[in-house]
Amino acid sequence: MTQSNAQNSIKNVVFAVFLRVLQIVLPFVIRTVIIHSFGLAYVGVSGLFASVFGILSIAELGVGSALLQALYEPIKKNDICRIRAILNFYRKSYFAIGLIISILGIAILPFIKYLIKEGSYPEELNIYYIYVANLVSTVIGYLVYSYKALLLEANQRGRDANKVRILFTFMTYGFQCIILFVTHNYYMYISVVPLVSFLTAITIARVCDRKYAECYPYGDISEDDRNKLKTNISALFLYKVGSVVNNNVDGIVISAILGATIMGVYNNYYYIVSSLSALITVCYTAILPSVGNSISGKENTDNYILLLESQSLDNWINGWGAICLACLLPNFILLWVGEEGSLGKLFAVLFGVFFYFWRIMDPISMFKDALGVWREDRWRPLAAAVVNVIANILLVNVIGVYGILLSTIAAVVCISFPFSVKALTRHLGRGTREYLMKALAWLIFDIAIGSITWLICQAISVENILCDFILDLLLCIIVPNIAFFAVNRKNTLFTGLLSRFRGRHNE
Repeated sequence: MTQSNAQNSIKNVVFAVFLRVLQIVLPFVIRTVIIHSFGLAYVGVSGLFASVFGILSIAELGVGSALLQALYEPIKKNDICRIRAILNFYRKSYFAIGLIISILGIAILPFIKYLIKEGSYPEELNIYYIYVANLVSTVIGYLVYSYKALLLEANQRGRDANKVRILFTFMTYGFQCIILFVTHNYYMYISVVPLVSFLTAITIARVCDRKYAECYPYGDISEDDRNKLKTNISALFLYKVGSVVNNNVDGIVISAILGATIMGVYNNYYYIVSSLSALITVCYTAILPSVGNSISGKENTDNYILLLESQSLDNWINGWGAICLACLLPNFILLWVGEEGSLGKLFAVLFGVFFYFWRIMDPISMFKDALGVWREDRWRPLAAAVVNVIANILLVNVIGVYGILLSTIAAVVCISFPFSVKALTRHLGRGTREYLMKALAWLIFDIAIGSITWLICQAISVENILCDFILDLLLCIIVPNIAFFAVNRKNTLFTGLLSRFRGRHNE
């Protein structure tokens, strides 16, 4: 990664993380108001529809990832004609995808009541209005200027789009807060999102036009580019199916079998975990174009070393996040929602484990996206999704909501991680066993440090929940990070990655 790429990565990460923090904190405030004003069932219904539209987004087919990867080379060569053709292909594809999702969404409308256990949500709640508002918000992203944001990302200027999103995020939640406190009208609150989504897309398009006026959608892609995109998109479609099912089927199973209220309780835990996950993901998304530009044309050995360096940093972040969730979630949920929204300490520990294995794929996925390594294990996401769905349905009827987490963990451990590592390491000309053994060593270390931190938190506790939470927070900040620092301070992989970002040497 050159110094320029590293600097662009840092700038993109700063704005991306700031945006994500806003998208965590402000919805958290809104969610708290809704829970205490309307009840957990409202949160459960919203979580269900988020899962439904996550499933419908399968129509995207992985087009965005394939085209982002396809733009790296023409941008590097300043091939304007080729960039225009790719953008034109993207514009047409996303408009068609938006129409498909609209049609599918409307077709599902008469059946949505069957996705929620009967009697588990308030009779006065108009689930159809909420569904339609979510549908409009979803399709706007496909129908209005999506290709403009892609161009900014490929040029390592994703921060420019995020500046716009930051502004409109403030506007969205500001209006929603006013509506909830002044009118207490849930339907007016829901109606704000589609309007602001449209305004955001228009504004990002104008920012892109000012910076890259010459890069407008025009012309047809070459036969060579078409064949490459066709190959990548067909492979990414299976990735999309697996990812969509794994990330969204849980909520549908809970709602249909256990009801909207249990879905609301689970969704509160999931909100915290997914928010922490999103902070990490947004960093990888922000630096992906820089990684893509950096590894383009490099030797496999150099790319493998960069992969290991990235994994060493991810292990610190991932392990610490899992430890914090296992130790802090019980008291946090009690302080936020109350006893009726708590599922106990064991569930929190399980969610910490769930988070760890959910995020363990990040460096692998980032390098596979940057290198376009999708076809080699294209059936892997689908196989993981099948295992997850079957285990979900079987386990949730036996051990309830715990089965949802265990099924996802099993799918990652048995299928997603090992086969994904195999595909990437083979592409880089390295042994799969070598990488898996390093991952196992990191896992053992994380389990040891996590167990020590958790036991200390249990041993040193006070009766006051707030004070106990603050004490546990301090322990989680101090104990694992001292251990991680002690291990990594002389780790050549970790210090090598830091050197890249400090600009001490260029690749």
